[in-house]
Amino acid sequence: MSAATSWILSEDYAGLQAQALGLAEAAGLRPELRVLAPRAPWKWVTASLWPAPLAAVPDLVRAPLPELVIGCGGMGRGDIKSASRF
Repeated sequence: MSAATSWILSEDYAGLQAQALGLAEAAGLRPELRVLAPRAPWKWVTASLWPAPLAAVPDLVRAPLPELVIGCGGMGRGDIKSASRF
């Protein structure tokens, strides 16, 4: 049986990434780490106020989506919430 495809969506903070990687490894996953770096003007606004979170990071969260996405930090939460609507 092959491992589930998975991503980690995280800001560029080692502590956040380490926690998400630890969770993924404990679950037996080998996730692809995707670092969220929003474009202007969204990089200066808190992620909870973004009207369209996926538009702020257009190249990182595109189909085909994996079976599982682990998000950490404010940006990861907003992007996962938006992606779950698909």
